[in-house]
Amino acid sequence: MSEENYKPPVRALDESKTVLVHGTSIEATVYLLETGIFEYEIKNKKDRYQDFLFFAPNGRYFKENNLEVDADLCTWKESVFKAEVYAKGLADVHYIQSKAGFMPEYISELCEGWNWEILKLLLPEFKEHGFNKDDLRKLLKETIPRKGVILGFNEKILEKKIEKGIDEPNKEVCIYLPQGIGIEYISGIQPIGLIEWDILRKIKKTA
Repeated sequence: MSEENYKPPVRALDESKTVLVHGTSIEATVYLLETGIFEYEIKNKKDRYQDFLFFAPNGRYFKENNLEVDADLCTWKESVFKAEVYAKGLADVHYIQSKAGFMPEYISELCEGWNWEILKLLLPEFKEHGFNKDDLRKLLKETIPRKGVILGFNEKILEKKIEKGIDEPNKEVCIYLPQGIGIEYISGIQPIGLIEWDILRKIKKTA
């Protein structure tokens, strides 16, 4: 199969073929499947990590292939868990963005989990767009069942310059990708929640 027609499998990730994992939202995953490009997911002037993608390395892959990476090599289970946590944060961010119709200035704060302090931080900008406190609270509650998606990246990702992570330099790595990265680098797609499974199942039926 040519790279142009390549579609990564939707299923549990294959540890033996996965070099790095990254957690994201169903919205970003659908965009990947529609365009063939995976892009940095939060685009606003308050985000200090603009154009970097962050990954958890598959320690087993690096060890078995005698490869070096500037991070502690986690177990597969630990790497997947880290990706799941990141996926949940982006699932919340992108759902709210899709419903609000704009990218809130402080939306990246949601990646750490939301609480009422974050609600107060977001509320002034939402009010400017016609939302009140109850509207925003409702949107935040609607994010609860959304869990996100884990993307696995294959050995082609080793062609890129892999750097030490920023927030957790011993547990993650990052790659500067201002133009995004092609679908041919994806080894697999693993939906986490039922909502994500249902959406991807429908896409597969119509493909």
